[in-house]
Amino acid sequence: MTERIRDFLRNRCDENGPCLVVDLDIVRDNYVNFAKVLPDTRVFYAVKANPAPEILELLAELGACFDVASVSETQAVLAAGAAPERISYGNTIKKETEIATAFGLGVTLYAVDCEAEVEKIARAAPSLFQVMTNLLLNAIALSPEGSSVRVETAVSGADARLSVIDSGPGVDSTRRPTIFGGGHTTRSGGAGVGLRHAHALASSSGGKLSLGESERGARFDVRWPLLALRPPMSRISSMPGLSLEGVRILLLEDDDAVIGLLSTALSLRGASVHAARNSGELEIATQTLMFDAALLDLSPIAADIGGALARLQTRSPKAKLVLISGSAAEVPAAAQGIATAWVRKPFEVGEILAVLRSFSPLQS
Repeated sequence: MTERIRDFLRNRCDENGPCLVVDLDIVRDNYVNFAKVLPDTRVFYAVKANPAPEILELLAELGACFDVASVSETQAVLAAGAAPERISYGNTIKKETEIATAFGLGVTLYAVDCEAEVEKIARAAPSLFQVMTNLLLNAIALSPEGSSVRVETAVSGADARLSVIDSGPGVDSTRRPTIFGGGHTTRSGGAGVGLRHAHALASSSGGKLSLGESERGARFDVRWPLLALRPPMSRISSMPGLSLEGVRILLLEDDDAVIGLLSTALSLRGASVHAARNSGELEIATQTLMFDAALLDLSPIAADIGGALARLQTRSPKAKLVLISGSAAEVPAAAQGIATAWVRKPFEVGEILAVLRSFSPLQS
């Protein structure tokens, strides 16, 4: 027990009941020391051990990676300031809806312990990464011990081209016409559906998966549109000094993943967040509640942006209105006269927090 913890406990009133006390300096020292002795690794913190926002923000600032087991943990890590490429979804039993939500938040690393989980990820988190993972797992499993698996990459016009060539027995000529039909596998423990899903996934993304020619083993060629390759999301600022204690915020958004992310980030800073997904829910919310600020995606009120904003301003006259849209051209002139700020899509949590900080103090 550190001296700081002893001092805290000595000055604490017993009437508050049992508590857990964590010294963040010890957390910092433990992480730094652990990372130093393993310099060529990435250190993942299991969020379920202690998801306290203060710990997550500290580790995010130190550059740690995170192991999460749920969508709520994913949102908490993102709200703390970590980029999605530093998150591993470690729960090996996942619903497809959870995979899709995490993927929508930018998470592309998932733990699996059976082929069924791989198939769920391929369906719910469509990406070139998933196609290549399937091809490489097959290639490694079918290549003899001590042999090699080769990956070739190139850019051709508007497409990325990748090939996986193994050292295995190759594909029998009788199977070539139906290789992507599923139901047959030469890999131990396989179900014969991975190539079928990879083929469908490539097609749905505007690309193509085909069986190529190779002197030895099997060769699979992937063509993938460069525009479909999502660039890595940049780091989200945690804004540790921002407090929104007691601030009432209205969030108009029709994407549940964005609602979860912003609700987590704002609630962690003390705000009371009320979410509305459409114009009807917005109307009910503004009739029954008063707000200090409103974050408004324009899509749900596209039919009458000016009218919806005017009603909101009348019912919460001191609320700061932040419009969220893809471009300034989408914001009508009448709305520009009412709104206090505009945030362009796609945005980062840090941008929203920066706008709210500029309004401080928010409460009237």
